[in-house]
Amino acid sequence: MSKNKPVYVALDCGSGNVATVMENKGEVQIRVTPSFVARVLGQAKESDSKTNWVTTGASGELETYAVMNKAIGAIDTRTPDYQLSAACRVLVVNALAQLKLGGRKVVIADTLPADQYYDDNNAINRQQIELKRNSLMTAVTNATSEIASPDIVCVEIMPEAVTAYNAALYTQDGQDNPFLIGAKDVAIIDIGRYTCDVAHLDCDNHTLFSRGTTPRGVHIMLEAVKMQMIDQAETIGIPVEKVRVMTLDDIDSIVRKGYYGSSIEALKDKRVYLDHIISAAAASFASEINYALKTIVKSLGSIDALIIVGGGAYYIGGLLREMPNFVADWHDNVVIPHQPETAVARGAYLALLARHDVEEQTTEIEA
Repeated sequence: MSKNKPVYVALDCGSGNVATVMENKGEVQIRVTPSFVARVLGQAKESDSKTNWVTTGASGELETYAVMNKAIGAIDTRTPDYQLSAACRVLVVNALAQLKLGGRKVVIADTLPADQYYDDNNAINRQQIELKRNSLMTAVTNATSEIASPDIVCVEIMPEAVTAYNAALYTQDGQDNPFLIGAKDVAIIDIGRYTCDVAHLDCDNHTLFSRGTTPRGVHIMLEAVKMQMIDQAETIGIPVEKVRVMTLDDIDSIVRKGYYGSSIEALKDKRVYLDHIISAAAASFASEINYALKTIVKSLGSIDALIIVGGGAYYIGGLLREMPNFVADWHDNVVIPHQPETAVARGAYLALLARHDVEEQTTEIEA
């Protein structure tokens, strides 16, 4: 593809992670990276970090932001204002730069949570959509001269619930998902690191019967695991001082492995297995999500399917090691698409190509 032709990229800037989907050399590439952003003040502005970016802030003045892999000192991405903020804009541009798209023309699809994409009457909130589009079109430059910014020539804004549904319509090998063929209305749960969104979707019209957002993301479960490790420190044999200083990223690593200790096989005898603590925290977290679902979707018995996406699906959907499936009995037809943490971005990518009538891309990104 000529460099004069745009590259099509879909993003999902979640609460703690950024998922991107694009085509490169004939293959669809999906990437998920932990991304947190913080305002840079004072002399730190002079840092030559390649992940420092300059853009216009809410005050109308130029501000510097740093993109990080850890949440320490990061801006709270759970607030409604985040979607229109300079911080969100910087995360998008940084993600595109990591895809080696500096200097390239780019058409992007980004999303809004359902409670911002639709207004209080469940009508499309065109004002909010336009504000998000204008924000993402605002210039962002790298603090160094080494990285060129992507040239964002078009921005499409899509509702997260609909894009999640789009992704769930297909199996991993690209076939129609038999469990969603003929579905008229579905409930969708999107469980992120710090938030959980629930929506009841009219599949034919892509409108919502109801929706809601709670601040009960995966961090709630991770915090519960940490508290139980502290309470049971003597029993499990881990010094309480070591547990207290663990970050949520440290706890997340333990949850994913199932044990505290080294992954090196020669040291496996020193591992402390914690599945009993992890399973109890996951069960409690699942109960909270189920309560939110029943509160927002009043007619669960009449829906055709329950779709669960987001990284949290691994923790409560039986996808992590030998962890129980806590959602199996929530509905007769529970659908968890492959790679649920990228479902919103993948669905947005499908919709982006359809909107722009793109049948085939031959993008080639230099390494």
